[in-house]
Amino acid sequence: GRTMRWGGLGHESHIRLFRRDKARFTGGTLHESLVIDGPVSTFVNRIIHEPYLDIPDYLSKLDRYTTLAARKRHEAGRRFTIFHHLILPWEFFARAFLKLGCLDGYPGLVWAGLSAFHSWLKYVKLGRMRKEKSI
Repeated sequence: GRTMRWGGLGHESHIRLFRRDKARFTGGTLHESLVIDGPVSTFVNRIIHEPYLDIPDYLSKLDRYTTLAARKRHEAGRRFTIFHHLILPWEFFARAFLKLGCLDGYPGLVWAGLSAFHSWLKYVKLGRMRKEKSI
């Protein structure tokens, strides 16, 4: 792939090297974070991060992550409402135009669409979980 600079991507910083006795993970099963006891510095050069091999790999992870996110919201007592259907067009518009994903060309628009679908799908799964629980 190529570097995506817009649409909410390209400005992330991840801790890559650390002493295990000076770090711990927090946050649970989804979007856990690393807490470091001590100073943190950055590399001068960029590290290429390619979290997905291709679109099928992305879709496989999307299914897994949206299920985890829906389960987390379900356990917190959150509900799916009809207004959650507005997430899909809003998320696409925000990533493609407000966050300038369109400047990455066709890949930026595809990313905006897939991200919007991701946001919408986790709420649809939440609605199904609540419906299955009530049966």
